[in-house]
Amino acid sequence: MPPASDSSVGSAPGVSTKMMIIRFSALAIETVKPLIYVRDKPKDYGTAKSIEGKINPAMRVVIIDDIATTGTSVLNVVKQLKAEGLSISDTCVVINRLEGANNTLELEEINLYQLTDVLEITKILFQEKLVSKEILDKINNQISQN
Repeated sequence: MPPASDSSVGSAPGVSTKMMIIRFSALAIETVKPLIYVRDKPKDYGTAKSIEGKINPAMRVVIIDDIATTGTSVLNVVKQLKAEGLSISDTCVVINRLEGANNTLELEEINLYQLTDVLEITKILFQEKLVSKEILDKINNQISQN
């Protein structure tokens, strides 16, 4: 998971880091799998580690995140985990913003799975008359440039 500030996670305004950790923890409990939390840099207090949670060398890890944009934040997490001897081949995101994450991760042999993407969301919003054709076209143009 990409590092998060204390007030929000990724591009999800109003979603606190604590809430995201609770959700990911619930997923780990439900699937009976360990939770590993990767920080951008260690805090000056607590365990002062960049990787929180119990890890074992050769452990297989699936990265779960809210949003993928360019893939850089996921790639940073992959590098940190691989440096500890962990194996990563897949990452799952709720929303793919279609701004290059697929290509970035593919170069590192990481599969990216998504629940939806920004274009699908925009098309639904357009069908429901919640965004204009202009906005839909703008999103299509932005994606085609990536």
